Amino acid sequence: MVGVEERLLARIWERQLVAADNMVTGSGERLQVIHPGKENRDSGPDFLGAIIATDASGLLVGDVEIHRRVGDWRSHGHQHDPRYNGVILQVVWDGEASVALQNGGVVPTLSLRHCLAGSLDEVLQWAYLSLVPSEPCHGARQHLGDGVLGGLMDEAGEERFRLKVGRFAAMMHEGQSSQVLYRGVMGALGYTRIRSSSRNWLSVCL
Repeated sequence: MVGVEERLLARIWERQLVAADNMVTGSGERLQVIHPGKENRDSGPDFLGAIIATDASGLLVGDVEIHRRVGDWRSHGHQHDPRYNGVILQVVWDGEASVALQNGGVVPTLSLRHCLAGSLDEVLQWAYLSLVPSEPCHGARQHLGDGVLGGLMDEAGEERFRLKVGRFAAMMHEGQSSQVLYRGVMGALGYTRIRSSSRNWLSVCL
């Protein structure tokens, strides 16, 4: 097995350096990552608030745990830790077996080894390439080149889009679609006070 560190796996997951068509869990369920979650720098799962669409279970909102191997889940004692009961997916380099939660639930495993967006060397380069060049940024084109800079801009735009989609999906999961749509439109137009209002102004206007 290739020696892939957990930190690299976290970067691959965070930046979604994967081939979306190949994202299938060990149990055979196809996944679509709407939002990978926010990296947790404290104790508990590695990514919090992820949003994942699945063939069988629909839209899932929860946490993601990163490991090198499937067996790390048990060796780390997560099956006895209630902090991991919100995990919806284990992401590993190698392995496919599902894992058990403290509350009796079962979590599928996704192997990144089988769904990288390119070779491991190519993914390694993108995983650690800073999306925010050091200041001043006016010389970024000169020292990075058009190709790399264009790639950074594309990746930053896609990440911003993924974050927006994730926020809308989470709000749709918790509230009325008409209210979510109205708040999104008002936010895009710059009416932040109206957007933050809890009153359903759309129903009033209609």
